[in-house]
Amino acid sequence: MSEVQNLFDEVLSFYRTRLNETKSSATPMLKEVITRLEGATALTAPEPHSLGGARHWDRVIENLDLPIHQDLRDALSVAAPSFHWMQNPNYTDDLMGSGYMDNYGFIELVGSKAGFYEAESVRCGLLLLGPGLHYPAHNHAAEEIYHVLSGDQTLWRRGEEDWRMHPAGTTIHHAPWMIHETKTGAQPLLALYCWLGDGGEAKLT
Repeated sequence: MSEVQNLFDEVLSFYRTRLNETKSSATPMLKEVITRLEGATALTAPEPHSLGGARHWDRVIENLDLPIHQDLRDALSVAAPSFHWMQNPNYTDDLMGSGYMDNYGFIELVGSKAGFYEAESVRCGLLLLGPGLHYPAHNHAAEEIYHVLSGDQTLWRRGEEDWRMHPAGTTIHHAPWMIHETKTGAQPLLALYCWLGDGGEAKLT
C-alpha cells in the first residue's frame, strides 16, 4: 500500500533526522534500529481495525506541531484509514482503571503481530492515549525509545526519578526492564515508539 510505504519512509527519515540532531543514551539504539529498518521486508497488510481510543486521532493530528517534520504529519493522516489498532492482552479496566481500555490503543508499523513490515528484533509503531489517563508502572525485556509527536502536557517517569513533562519532539529512552509510567493531561498523547530486542508484551509492575 503506497500510503503505508510513504509513512514507513517518513518514519525512517524522522529517525535519521533525530539521530543527527541529538546525542543521548538513545543514540546507540537508534543507530541500530535505523540499520535494521533499512533491511525491513514487507508483510501482508493487516485488515484495518478500529478501537474506541482511535476517536482521539483527529485531535492528536491537529495538535501535532513539529515544523521540520510536516511530511510525517501528512503521511500519518493519509495512512490512518489502513491502521489495525490493537491493545496489550495483559491489560484490562480492572488493572488499568475504569475507562482506560476505551481510550488507549497502538498500531504496529513494523512487527510480527499486526505490522506492515518486519525487521530483525524490531517493533515500531504508534501509541495513542486519551486525556486524563495514567499508564501505570510497567516494564519489558526490550530496549525502547519514545518520540512524543503530540500531547505537550504529558508526564513521564522512569523508576524512582521525578515526574517530567516531555513536550512534542522529545526523545525518551528506556533500557531493558526499566520501570516507567505515563500520565496524560488535558490533551491526548500520540507517541512513536520503537522496541529493540525481546518482543514480549509489557507487564505491570
